[in-house]
Amino acid sequence: MVTWKLASPCSAQAKFEVQRAGSNRSFTTIGTVGGSGINLIYNYADNELKAAVNYYRLKMIDADGTVTYSRIVAIMNGTDGLLLTSLVPTVVTHTAMLTIASSSAQKVDLLITDMLGRLVKKQNYAINAGNTSILISAEGLGAGVYQLVGVSAERKTNVIRFVRQ
Repeated sequence: MVTWKLASPCSAQAKFEVQRAGSNRSFTTIGTVGGSGINLIYNYADNELKAAVNYYRLKMIDADGTVTYSRIVAIMNGTDGLLLTSLVPTVVTHTAMLTIASSSAQKVDLLITDMLGRLVKKQNYAINAGNTSILISAEGLGAGVYQLVGVSAERKTNVIRFVRQ
């Protein structure tokens, strides 16, 4: 079940397209939910959940036609591990929000390295099973391109690159 909550009611003419992607991150719309004008919480049942990692996002279309996208979350269906799902924004001035998907509660080291692989920052976190959001600070980082890597007791995860302005 994909569930989301709005900060305030939207127009009844608004709609939400629920989009899913596999490991290729090519999103397709799997369903549409209409706005209500009074509801804050919405649900969509994905009856075709794939084995492995499923990525989800919302394409939100306002009554005036304005389109925005939600952050990406991942569901690890039958897969063990840890995955850095998204970092928003990827051009960072002060902070960015990192989303991590994990098959179990575990301790994670987040490493920020420069493009030569030199460690410039390390932080430890305890995360829960499911999706966890962590605020990443760019304080102390000079302007340039960096890599963010998650390392658990079991293994290293994927890399997300970002630019520090």
